Amino acid sequence: MSAGSGKPSPDRRRRLSDADRERCVEAISRAYSDGRIAVDDLQTRTALVYEATSIADLDAIMHDIREPVRASSVSQPLPSGFRRYGRLVMAGVLMVFGLAAIGVSALIDDGSSSRNAGDPAQAPPAPGVDPVDVDAPEIAAEEMGMFTEAGLTRMWATFDDNGIEQVESITVRASWAEALVRADSEQLGLAEIRYEGGLAMPPRWRREYSETEGGFFYLYDVSPGALVRAIDESPEAAGLPHGETTLARVGRSVFDDGDVVLTVRVEDGTDNHSVTWTSDGSQVLRTS
Repeated sequence: MSAGSGKPSPDRRRRLSDADRERCVEAISRAYSDGRIAVDDLQTRTALVYEATSIADLDAIMHDIREPVRASSVSQPLPSGFRRYGRLVMAGVLMVFGLAAIGVSALIDDGSSSRNAGDPAQAPPAPGVDPVDVDAPEIAAEEMGMFTEAGLTRMWATFDDNGIEQVESITVRASWAEALVRADSEQLGLAEIRYEGGLAMPPRWRREYSETEGGFFYLYDVSPGALVRAIDESPEAAGLPHGETTLARVGRSVFDDGDVVLTVRVEDGTDNHSVTWTSDGSQVLRTS
């Protein structure tokens, strides 16, 4: 904070990144696990993190359970051991690329010789076998985006195929997503599952969970179509018609009597807002 003023310094007014929010959510979870905050405080702070827009907002949320919120644009120096290790790895990578380049060059030369010696269109057929022209099927090269109905429907189906039923939250970004689900263990807890490229990674234990935290919802309590509708209509609802969706989240909200809500964050390069919708994506509850 600058001297003689009540305004946060320019660095603290910087717009948040996903990494900033994730660091705070993890710190809040650790504070709850350590017994430093109660369950209702855990819920409230977590919800506020996803509605925060600047580092200064996170400072206010984290002021009494402080784990410094660093600006992600500032790189931290690596210990000397890591730097030495990095140089060794880089040397190994360069060596592999050098050998690969030699191999490719040899293959190209060999291929050129073969083409010069025979038919440039095809290899000689096996004795007694007539060559047949086959129309190979076209392979779809277009990747389904996570903010499309096709991409979300595929993710929902993948989670369903993996037996995921009780969900605490789903956070979706442009190219990947993360679900916090009820852990398959004797101890009540949360497991995290990362989804990317049509694949769901194995569940990884996250933390203990309390029955009073708000509870889980079932995967198909929210449809992919409802989330897509909220994503598509959030730029207009946020007053940023040319904005871009950077994050969408599904989960119960302490601000809405524990109901499942959809929260979409929209940015346009100079401003950003979060829009909270009902679980069917039909009504805006608030913008922030």
